[in-house]
Amino acid sequence: MLTFKLFKPDSPEYILKHAKPILDRFNHNIEVTLRFSQVRPSEDYSAVEECNVGIELRYAGKKIK
Repeated sequence: MLTFKLFKPDSPEYILKHAKPILDRFNHNIEVTLRFSQVRPSEDYSAVEECNVGIELRYAGKKIK
């Protein structure tokens, strides 16, 4: 049986959730955006498909490559 946690220590959501209070204490122009698609199980339910996370960083409104 597969179990998934939204906020596990190695997930981008967990990192962003816990980094945000620290980042908010500083005067900065950094914007972090997470993009992730709908995750679905494989046909035999042994894995998940399309579980990619895209992270976009912007500094002062300009995209960082």
